[in-house]
Amino acid sequence: MSQSEPSVLRVEHARKAFGSLIAVNDVSFSVEQGEIFGIAGPNGSGKSTLFNIISGVPFAADAGRFILAGQDVTGLRAHLRFRRGLARTFQTETAFDCLSVEENIDLARVYGPDNPEEAYGVAEALELSKISRHTAEMNAGEISVFDKKKLMIATAVVARPKLLMLDEPAAGLTKTEIDELREVIVELNRAGISIVLVEHVLPLLLSVAQRVLVLNQGEEVMTGPPDEMIKDPRVIEAYLGRKGHDRVSAA
Repeated sequence: MSQSEPSVLRVEHARKAFGSLIAVNDVSFSVEQGEIFGIAGPNGSGKSTLFNIISGVPFAADAGRFILAGQDVTGLRAHLRFRRGLARTFQTETAFDCLSVEENIDLARVYGPDNPEEAYGVAEALELSKISRHTAEMNAGEISVFDKKKLMIATAVVARPKLLMLDEPAAGLTKTEIDELREVIVELNRAGISIVLVEHVLPLLLSVAQRVLVLNQGEEVMTGPPDEMIKDPRVIEAYLGRKGHDRVSAA
């Protein structure tokens, strides 16, 4: 990476509370151009809240700054962050069920980026997301859960985003589907899209991410390569508790 090239995303001192519960507490990190960056942690660790305040959907941060490819997008509403190049998917599969898969993608292409001419074509988005021609012609309400997940990815990447944020895309998938999803993620990254991946399926996360941020109770435990993450005693304790950490240490 060039020294003059800014990080694709910089998060500075992000914070979000719900009443007395502090879900994200002073979290800072950066995602470099071309990187697949993972976010992990046990249930309730603040992963989804952090993901949501970065994208601005469904709520904004209480404090912190968000810099996208050198531009401060902190005060922008979610749809404007999307037009600046920050795209995301959701845990729940969402689409316009009455429209075909192709029509869903074309709608995102027309209404997403500031300049639709800079977006991928529908055929390119289908290819990147590994959606078959047969599936592309079906109504979105008729396709499988996995195909709908791939459709969400296609409608996000059609705008040719600077950063794609994937929120637990492997949830509910079979091993075969997860293997195909891994290929989709790697192919998108090869196409030049930087990715932030929140995922409970650790084998998938650890196989594609160059670095992983681990959260626990809303705070950073560590950020580093996957091989360091799985050996870090703080991470083991966050996932397994003190007794689990002691058992691993004694093994």
